[in-house]
Amino acid sequence: MVGKTNKYQNGFSPVETFIFLAVIGILVMAGYSVAHKSGGRLSQLPIPTSQKGPAVTWTQTYEGYKPDGTTPACSTPIVKQFPADINKVTSVIYPGQYWGSIYRPYGGLRFDSSANDEISVKAPFDGTVIDGGAYIADGTENDVQYAFDVMNDCGVMYHIGYLLTLSKPLQEIAKKFPPAEAGNYQTTKIDPALKLKAGSLLASAVGTASGKNVFFDFGIYDWRSPNAISADQVWLSDVHHNNAQAKHSVCWLDMLPKDESTRLRSLPADPVGGKTSDYCH
Repeated sequence: MVGKTNKYQNGFSPVETFIFLAVIGILVMAGYSVAHKSGGRLSQLPIPTSQKGPAVTWTQTYEGYKPDGTTPACSTPIVKQFPADINKVTSVIYPGQYWGSIYRPYGGLRFDSSANDEISVKAPFDGTVIDGGAYIADGTENDVQYAFDVMNDCGVMYHIGYLLTLSKPLQEIAKKFPPAEAGNYQTTKIDPALKLKAGSLLASAVGTASGKNVFFDFGIYDWRSPNAISADQVWLSDVHHNNAQAKHSVCWLDMLPKDESTRLRSLPADPVGGKTSDYCH
């Protein structure tokens, strides 16, 4: 006699089948959701916000640079790394002074006891290279100099110029610059942006080798607010002062650790402008 066959012996009941399919459906939908959010790779985790780049970008306008979002607070001190070997500095070019008919809102450093390739320049704080250019200095024929502007997220930018031998990352950027011309400096916006950490090498030689002139330009601009002297209407009436750079440049000597600032202030000033400065007091 053939015995009775268990109706569940060869498969699932309709109820069990429904539950099984429902569970599978939930798992598939969950997997799809994760894959969709992670670019199709189930093993890829969401990228933390801190790794997605700056929370704000700065755009150049006639009045200077303006943020397109809420700016983070600046960390203190802003200058994390002195840009060169302070023991080799022989004199200081103060920011905010006239050189003949030219007004220089930025300053610089001289190294008269060193050779051009004995001075390395490093990034003073974290930032993004936003523009730069190449030029041939007056009185030289073969020396191509480079200058760059580097902005941090909170709105403080450093300008550095008369770089002679660039680091490899900056060399790649410089390939996009127009050919250098004597007395003609053109800035080129950097795209894609290059981020630099404090202490990153910028150049391994500075100044003009043919003239054995060892120095580099250095300035800091605070785009969060105008500087104090720009509120002086007499000062502002000078056409050379009525521009964004002059109104936002700061005394970078005040942004250094006290011992470094004191040491530099004790050194001679460059004889062209002396210690006259619209920003340093």
